[in-house]
Amino acid sequence: MKNLTILFVSILFLIACENKESRVFKFTQHVNDKENEIKDEFLIQSKAFYVNKNKINLDLILKSKVNDTIPIEDLPKIEKIVNLLFEKNPQGKDIIVGGTEVNLRLYNAAGVKFSEIPLKDYNLNDLDLIK
Repeated sequence: MKNLTILFVSILFLIACENKESRVFKFTQHVNDKENEIKDEFLIQSKAFYVNKNKINLDLILKSKVNDTIPIEDLPKIEKIVNLLFEKNPQGKDIIVGGTEVNLRLYNAAGVKFSEIPLKDYNLNDLDLIK
């Protein structure tokens, strides 16, 4: 009877625990849900792409005409959008801290990628690299 109880509790524990892959996948689904859509005058669309349990791509299509670098005056707008994204999806902080590689990919209004920034810390210091 004791062994059966231990087995039952162990099974419940394993079911209740989410593994890293499911947390990462749920984050991408949460970002892409319509009710979690980011509203900003500088943003056309945001999308998250699950690559694997260790990597996610966050794509932001911006109302920008730049082709190669981000103008300094646009950095606060981009940081605001990224902060909004993580406020609406708080589990994103946990997956970054947990070691998942999150690449922020920025596209202009024509759909041309002009920057890719790996987010290593939630504090967004990585955005300083593009100044």
